Amino acid sequence: MSRLPVHHVFPSPEAASGALASDIGGLVSRRASEGRPAVLGLATGSTPIRLYAELVRLAVERRSRLEESRQLWQFYWDMA
Repeated sequence: MSRLPVHHVFPSPEAASGALASDIGGLVSRRASEGRPAVLGLATGSTPIRLYAELVRLAVERRSRLEESRQLWQFYWDMA
């Protein structure tokens, strides 16, 4: 049985970009945890600029959290 497409209406372009970026980030994370790549086809032009900006923001945020975690584990290692 085929699934019907799900449609969402968002109050603003920013909200839509945030939700989509979160979904894409989740896909990339799931694939990475499975040892599989996530292949994305990205559109060009001005329409997806908000989405790409949100993806960059999420990547920077995740990198920052990973760096904080690495520093914490290094601190514990140094204390042992």
